[in-house]
Amino acid sequence: MRAFRVKKVVPPNGRVELAALPFQAGEVIEIIVLAWEPDEKNKTVQHSLKDSVLDYIDPTEPVALEDCWPWPL
Repeated sequence: MRAFRVKKVVPPNGRVELAALPFQAGEVIEIIVLAWEPDEKNKTVQHSLKDSVLDYIDPTEPVALEDCWPWPL
């Protein structure tokens, strides 16, 4: 599925026009209209792991090496 996102302000007449869509003439599309919510409201969900790393232990070493060694012959 290809997606196209654009933010528009609904004018007093309630009509929103979309121009220069990245789709071919005659192509069937689906339009879903969502109310935009500022990022501050969703900040906890989006950034819940931010600054959560306490220590890096061998950050350049492979992980789960014991699960794949010795290589199957």
